Amino acid sequence: MRIHQRLQERILGDLFRRLEGQGLVEYGDPPDECHELLRSILVEDLKTDEELEEEVSRIIEVNRDKFREVPAYQMTSQIRRQVARDRGIILDNESRLRDIARKMTEVIWSSDSFTEVFAEDEALRRFIRLVFEHHLAVEERLREEAKKRIRNVEFGSTEYEVQFRRVMDELREREGMT
Repeated sequence: MRIHQRLQERILGDLFRRLEGQGLVEYGDPPDECHELLRSILVEDLKTDEELEEEVSRIIEVNRDKFREVPAYQMTSQIRRQVARDRGIILDNESRLRDIARKMTEVIWSSDSFTEVFAEDEALRRFIRLVFEHHLAVEERLREEAKKRIRNVEFGSTEYEVQFRRVMDELREREGMT
């Protein structure tokens, strides 16, 4: 689960609209400060994910000769799990969402930028998770549709990646997500 910057913005915008719209929180002026507090949690999650991928790539590159007999996807997966375990990084999507929701709830309760909170901790965490799950499900549906549209191009190639991004942009525009 990688929550890229554009998806972060969509999720956070929707989260704030829903939190305020349902009367779960109130925040002072400017609301940008509250938005930035929650964005920092997502930025840190993405940074951790990117650092993990870089470390996995480095380990594979350094040990390329040892891994010659093992399929690349299998070795990458095994190394990713081991590095994540060593560094205490959560890989399971559901657990990561719970962790993000927990961190956001803590920030909402502890920050002076949020002036009132009208929900219990668990209700707030569940609400945040549901907003994330909705957006991640839409993103996954679009990814699957994009994959189906790309034909006669080798998966993983540069051309595939370019076409995939183009098709994803078209699908997001069609869905009004740009």
